[in-house]
Amino acid sequence: MQETVYRNEELDVNRLPIMQHFATDAGRYITAGIVVAKDPDTGVRNLSYHRMQLKGPRKFGISLHSRQHLYSYFERAERKGRDLEIAVIVGAHPAVLLAASAKPGIEVDEYDIAGSILGEPLELVPGLTVDVEYPASAEIVLEGRILAGVREAEGPFGEFSGYSTSRSTENVFEVTAMCCRRNPLYLSIVPGSAADHLYLARVAREAAILQRLKEKIPYIHAISYPKSGVNFHCYLSLSQAPEGVARHALTLLFGLDHYVKLAVIVDDDIDVNDEEAVWWAVATRVRGDRDIIIIPRLFTIPLDPSSEGGTVAKVGIDATMTAAFKKEMVICKEREQDLSLAKEIIDKNLKS
Repeated sequence: MQETVYRNEELDVNRLPIMQHFATDAGRYITAGIVVAKDPDTGVRNLSYHRMQLKGPRKFGISLHSRQHLYSYFERAERKGRDLEIAVIVGAHPAVLLAASAKPGIEVDEYDIAGSILGEPLELVPGLTVDVEYPASAEIVLEGRILAGVREAEGPFGEFSGYSTSRSTENVFEVTAMCCRRNPLYLSIVPGSAADHLYLARVAREAAILQRLKEKIPYIHAISYPKSGVNFHCYLSLSQAPEGVARHALTLLFGLDHYVKLAVIVDDDIDVNDEEAVWWAVATRVRGDRDIIIIPRLFTIPLDPSSEGGTVAKVGIDATMTAAFKKEMVICKEREQDLSLAKEIIDKNLKS
């Protein structure tokens, strides 16, 4: 890192192979940029992904649309009339990429998460023009500031929802230095509803939300964010639990993850990673008047195309079986000996 440094007149981010992915995009975007910033009050460091529209040799449009920790940092800095110093990492160890997709409490330094994944401390170097540290092994880093009191149109851009959207906080990032390895690799994430875009967010989200749910509800068995739901849908399964726990889990989920707008909870005989099985449970175990809950006007991410004023109605479906249902209904099952015999016949025919 910092083997090659561009500053002042030499600084031109057009040196990077920044791409336009969709015809509907407003221009060329950095899609895998990890923004590193320090909490203005505590100094705790946050890592997060944000889309960045190339606007000039030292200028990007950036959206803080997640309204999470970086947004809070910037708001507090701007109220004091200060720019927010940041570094943008483009290409790093997978541990750093995963740490940036995590959603811990605002008091957690996400470099600690990266170090936990690595099993050793992450080596950092100080910025040359900003008071922000970044990984010594990073491929490319852009140093600079998100400007206080400045807003410019940004977008449209093909977001994870599968829609091209101009919804943006319209912030401006001014670059003060570009630091690179001698022969750096440029990392890009395919935007839109592509699998690598959705799964990167899904891995950390599933682990974090499952842990938090289990802290309050020990009956929680498993969790899944299906690709079809573009991170707005979530499936939960529940071990045998007292009456009311399923609804409690659904409402707690909405509080823990503001992205989720539709959640289905099933018994642990259903594999939450098997969408056909989940919706079979909905089809056969749900009474709409009793088992569907709708909570209007809950906070959501503005990139939900159906949101209005930052809110949306959220739907929870309780597809668990009642005690009476379990006594009355028996799920069809094959005999194990029949399955074994069928496998033997198939294996024999494949070998012949």
